[in-house]
Amino acid sequence: VYPGQAVLEVRVRKEHLDHAKEGLRRGAAKLPLPTRIRVIPIKK
Repeated sequence: VYPGQAVLEVRVRKEHLDHAKEGLRRGAAKLPLPTRIRVIPIKK
């Protein structure tokens, strides 16, 4: 994995965004590196 490269990507509907972010936060705690969660809207 290189700096700036995505390790995990999740696509969810807007109503499930809070659950997805919480899952990513919990998963990030198990990784031995600094993490960042970015929310990028999908363009239609």
